[in-house]
Amino acid sequence: MVRRLLVLLIISLLVACAEQSAGPRLAVRYIANCGYLIETEHKAVIIDGFLAPLERDFYFKPTDSVANLMREALPPFDRIDLALFTHVHDDHFNAAVTARHLLSNPRAHVVGPPQIDSALSLTAQYADIRDRIHIVPAPGDSVVTLSINGISVRALPSKHSSYIDEDTVTFEKFDRHGGIGHLEYIVAMDGRTFYHSGDADLLDFERYQSFGFGDTTIDAAFVDSWDERPRITFTQKLIHDVIRPERIFMIHMSPSRPPQGRPDTQTFVAREVYLPESLMQRWVLE
Repeated sequence: MVRRLLVLLIISLLVACAEQSAGPRLAVRYIANCGYLIETEHKAVIIDGFLAPLERDFYFKPTDSVANLMREALPPFDRIDLALFTHVHDDHFNAAVTARHLLSNPRAHVVGPPQIDSALSLTAQYADIRDRIHIVPAPGDSVVTLSINGISVRALPSKHSSYIDEDTVTFEKFDRHGGIGHLEYIVAMDGRTFYHSGDADLLDFERYQSFGFGDTTIDAAFVDSWDERPRITFTQKLIHDVIRPERIFMIHMSPSRPPQGRPDTQTFVAREVYLPESLMQRWVLE
C-alpha cells in the first residue's frame, strides 16, 4: 500500500513538473485581418486588433457588435493590459475604437510608432488617455525594450513592405508606404513568448539573426499567410531557421484573396500552423 502511494505521488509530481515546465496555457483569439488577442491566466495583449467595420472587402474586419465590445471593454476584451500596433493603416488600427477602449479600460496601455499617437491625439478622449500611450520613435534596425503591466515588449522598428505606385503627373515611381512608421514585436508574458511581423517583409536573414530569436522559445509567430506549395519559400525558410516558432498563426486574411489549398498543413515550417477559419475563432495552447 505504501509502495502504491509512493508511486502515485511520484507520478503526480512528474505531471506537475511537466505542466510547470510547459508554462501557463496560451489562449489565442483571431479578431480580423492581422489582429489577435493573446492571453495567459494573468495577462492579455491585443495586437493590431482594434479595428472598425469599414465598408471594404480587401481584408476581414470585425462586425459592429464586436467593435462595440472593444470600445466598451466588454468580454472578451475586458482584461486587456496592452494594445500593440505595428502601424497606422486602417486595416491594423482604428483611433476611435482604441481611444474609447482606453477610456473604458483604465488598465490598458498602448504601444506604437509616432503616427499612432498623432491619430489618437485627434480623438475626444486624448487628454484622458495620453499618459498610457507609449511611442517608439527609434530608427530602423534598432531594438527598444519596454516593460508595461508586467509584460516585456521588444519593439523592432522596421520598413513597411513596399507598394510601388506611379505619379499620375510626373509618371515617376514612388513607394506609397515609404513614410509609414512600422514596428514588429517580440512579447513575453507569464513565461510565454510570441512574435508579430505586421507588414514587414521577412527577407533579411542577417537582420533577423541579429534580434537573437534563437535565445528564447517563440511559442507563437503571427506572420503573413501563404498558399499551399510543394517547396519552401525564402520567407518560410527564414521563419523556420531563424525565428523558429513552435506555432504559426497566419495574418492578412482577406475575403477577396483566400489562400489556395490548406497552408495550415505545412508543418515543415513550424510544429503547428493555424489558418483562421472564422472571426473570433479561439485556440487554447498548452
